[in-house]
Amino acid sequence: MSLPRILLLNPPGKAHYTRDCLHSNITKSDYYWHQLDLLLQSGWLAQVGETEVLDAVVERLPFQAALRRACAKSHDYVLMMTGERSMDEDRRFAAALAEHHPDVKIFASGDVVFFRGEKPFSEYRNLRGVITDFTADGLKRYIAGERGPLPGLRYLADDGTLQTDRPAEKTTSYPRPRHESFPLERYRLPFGRSIPFGSVLTTFGCPYPCRYCNARMVRFRTRPVLDVIEEMSWLWQHGLRKLYIRDPTFGVRPDEALAICREMVREGLVFEWNAFTRPDILDDQLLEAMASSGCVLVQLGLETPDLDALRAQGKRFVESSIRDTIERCHALGIEVCGHFMIGFPGEDRSTWEHIADYAIDVGCDYFALNVAEVRLGTSLTNEDPVTTLERRRYFFDESELRAQIPRLNRRFYARPGFVLKQLRGVSDTRQLWSLARKGIGVLAPWATSP
Repeated sequence: MSLPRILLLNPPGKAHYTRDCLHSNITKSDYYWHQLDLLLQSGWLAQVGETEVLDAVVERLPFQAALRRACAKSHDYVLMMTGERSMDEDRRFAAALAEHHPDVKIFASGDVVFFRGEKPFSEYRNLRGVITDFTADGLKRYIAGERGPLPGLRYLADDGTLQTDRPAEKTTSYPRPRHESFPLERYRLPFGRSIPFGSVLTTFGCPYPCRYCNARMVRFRTRPVLDVIEEMSWLWQHGLRKLYIRDPTFGVRPDEALAICREMVREGLVFEWNAFTRPDILDDQLLEAMASSGCVLVQLGLETPDLDALRAQGKRFVESSIRDTIERCHALGIEVCGHFMIGFPGEDRSTWEHIADYAIDVGCDYFALNVAEVRLGTSLTNEDPVTTLERRRYFFDESELRAQIPRLNRRFYARPGFVLKQLRGVSDTRQLWSLARKGIGVLAPWATSP
């Protein structure tokens, strides 16, 4: 009996959409990362079927070319990424797939299906299920014939009723993702050397109550340290020297983060790596271990210089702590990217004017600016997180907000000192061209976020 054919699909789009980790967005430059939902599911699905990966976004395939690739084989199952920003295009692609292969069973992962209950089943043609935990093996079990409540999978039962998922375990463990099935040479990050990298998860979800982020809607769980190190070892053995640790917040459990860093050093796995984290959890011991294991950059969600507005969003940072953390990072050779937003409820517009200056003043090496938006699974007020497409998204005029982004980006990035620093790090023409594309993406008048 032949194995079922399974396609892991990141569908094409008119923009450079990212759809993973319940976050629908558009990148503005030449960087793109592995869609983590597909990557982590690849290890499970390889146990029950013949898998194939098609990332039409990173391969820059137009609709028809991607459709030809997707339909070249008659797949039994398709796991596709989808997102609120790309929903109409994603639905169209799912319909085209079903038109060519009417019996294909489509499963989807992304914010627009995760948060909206049974509605997506009437919107996406041939949709049979929704991934509610991309670290879990529910879809693998479904393909193997198991029914009833399954971990990380909401699906339509044979009688048409909606079967809810099984509650998540306290820890998360999954087989090694099939990195080799993805076009690794095509993925790039906006920071550091322009070389292939691996994406690795050490914790899932986030325990912090930040209102603007939907990672809090997923139960926080840790991953066994040895599982993390085994995956890193495979990446190292296969020639990768750069990592993107994809935790929403690296270091939530300092002892486990410390153990990972120390094991990396002990095993000789000193990658060039970066991660999102918080200034209030980076003590000297953890920072030193991170630097020793190859960390070259941390991304800090600083959000706004208005600390009252920040507290209203569930973050209680102290400016002196922010400055101290950045100074300690620099002392260890770790650069800092500060992530900021404009447009929080009740915010004074004057804050926008000096947000780039604030980032420079506290010592940020890079500046990532976005518009505060009520996304699915979030709320910028004390109301419940939203789960519908019809909602108030902004607390200021959207066009006014977006008009600020390129101007403030130029204030940070067009400084002669910053430009010279970047040029000093260029070692070949390929790196120079990559730097130029990133600069255009960030500084162009149409850019809305770096």
